[in-house]
Amino acid sequence: MNTCKKKILIVDDAEINREILFEMLKDEYDILQAKNGKEAIEILTNYHEGLRLVLLDMNMPEMNGNEVLKIMKDRMWLERIPTICISSDSTDETILKTYEMGVTDYFTRPFEMDVVKRKIYNTIALYDKNKGNLEDIIGMLSVFFYRILKINLTTGSYRRKSSKTTSRWV
Repeated sequence: MNTCKKKILIVDDAEINREILFEMLKDEYDILQAKNGKEAIEILTNYHEGLRLVLLDMNMPEMNGNEVLKIMKDRMWLERIPTICISSDSTDETILKTYEMGVTDYFTRPFEMDVVKRKIYNTIALYDKNKGNLEDIIGMLSVFFYRILKINLTTGSYRRKSSKTTSRWV
């Protein structure tokens, strides 16, 4: 088993839909599955740091996709985990509402396998690139702040002169 696979979460109340997506993506990704919004929130609570993408059905019992998106937005997970919504509802109002909530993309059923795979790949690649750029910027700023102010952003420490004129780390 390849432990380097990127982990994604599929959330859908219909087992057949989860199975179709699982079969479509299993070779490239490590797949977690939830059959409703409540299970999705439990998984997100435990794995949000390691998840690279969420595929979220909008129409589910117990907790629907909009309720999941609200929690993800409140907990700032939508900022770090790209989320693609899945629905058979293709009305402009519904699609616009999900984009306003902060989703990355939206596709309707029935879906084209190659298009779905490409959207997932592109979305993860874009987030990886942005994350890498942000880490590069933080690294450059850390060097700058350390040289000027003796503050190390990566460790949260800073250097200052004590009353005995020796440097010490705080």
